[in-house]
Amino acid sequence: MGFFNSIWTVLSLSCDRATYYLSKAREAPLTRTERCALRLHLCLCRGCRRYQRQLLFLSELIRTTAKKSRGGQGLSQTMSPEQAQRVVRNIASNLPDTP
Repeated sequence: MGFFNSIWTVLSLSCDRATYYLSKAREAPLTRTERCALRLHLCLCRGCRRYQRQLLFLSELIRTTAKKSRGGQGLSQTMSPEQAQRVVRNIASNLPDTP
């Protein structure tokens, strides 16, 4: 990606793209441009900051609930790799298209 394209990406990040990056960051590292764009957007957008807090809250809630319901075992310890892949594919198929 060229320098001007990177700058444009940082300056023109939409809320849809920002929420996509927030979700994507839970699974894989973001590129430097994506991180910069997201940070700038979060500084300016109250709604996306709220979404980020909600995402973190739900993740923590799921983690602690799964741990309690499994007798101390985390969800990752009870799910087979095949089940985990099905969940990831299902989530990915329901995400909005990205350019």
